[in-house]
Amino acid sequence: MRAARWLLCVAALATAGASDWSTGFADPPQSHDMGVYWWWFGTAVTKPEVTRELEVMRRARIGNVLIYPIYPISADDPARGVRNLRYLSKEYLEVLQYTLVEAAARGMDVDMALGTGWPFGGPSVSPAHAAKRLRVEMQTATGGSSARFPALKPDEKVLAAWLVKGNARRVELAGAIDLTTRFRADRAFRLPTVDPEPRMLMTF
Repeated sequence: MRAARWLLCVAALATAGASDWSTGFADPPQSHDMGVYWWWFGTAVTKPEVTRELEVMRRARIGNVLIYPIYPISADDPARGVRNLRYLSKEYLEVLQYTLVEAAARGMDVDMALGTGWPFGGPSVSPAHAAKRLRVEMQTATGGSSARFPALKPDEKVLAAWLVKGNARRVELAGAIDLTTRFRADRAFRLPTVDPEPRMLMTF
């Protein structure tokens, strides 16, 4: 009987917990509303359309939007009411300000990407301020033999160079031999003599 009563208590607690969870999911607080990307193609946006779309999103329980101002999908066409606003023009900023006010009135947050979402730049962006990535080059190495570091591309520099155990598919970083100070662009050097295990020269 004691075991049966204990099981009934556990079942009752589980049921109560499930009820609390279901209530929370049925009507979550506005702070937990979802967010979406909001694509503005060519910034062919108007205040009435901004209001309509905000209303649609608010009814769908969308609480924040991230505006992406990107390329136009149609040229200006007065006959069809298509008019692209120039990025950061006075009209563009007026519509953007209107959007912020209308969204705030609905309890929605607005953020904005600084570009299309694709990497962007141009000749005005110097290498010092450009986006960067880490390039890793791997080559088979034999202890005691000569080797040559990979050639550098424009504006690249060597961050580190290691001689590690392993092959092109798997390497072991434990016990790696640091060869960074031996780097010389386009000049061969001799690898340190090590055990006969397969080795890879990793250059970062």
